[in-house]
Amino acid sequence: MKGVIFNEYGSPDVLEYTEVTKPSPTAKQLLIKILASSVNPLDCKIRRGMLKIITGKNFPLYLGHDFSGEVVEIGEKIANFQPGDQVYGFFNPASGKAYGEYIVITPQCIRRLYSKWKAI
Repeated sequence: MKGVIFNEYGSPDVLEYTEVTKPSPTAKQLLIKILASSVNPLDCKIRRGMLKIITGKNFPLYLGHDFSGEVVEIGEKIANFQPGDQVYGFFNPASGKAYGEYIVITPQCIRRLYSKWKAI
């Protein structure tokens, strides 16, 4: 799958769009196909190295903390979600990976989207 990584702190020029390993969910995780992600101040601070105390120096690092997407696969211990559910969520600062095609995440970090709009 494709994803955005960086191997050193710096300007936006350090970001690389490259091939990364597609994650697999554990029994307590969901696999989400990312449909949208945002760039927020937290991502910029991490990329610049302003939060090294949290992110460390084990490169490559990933960005992307806000996302929306669709559940593709669920772990065997997941009961509240099913494939096809539309969801949104937020990663903690140390584990952002929403600048990719897929993520794995625990149910506590996501919410289901409900469509309330009806055609007139």
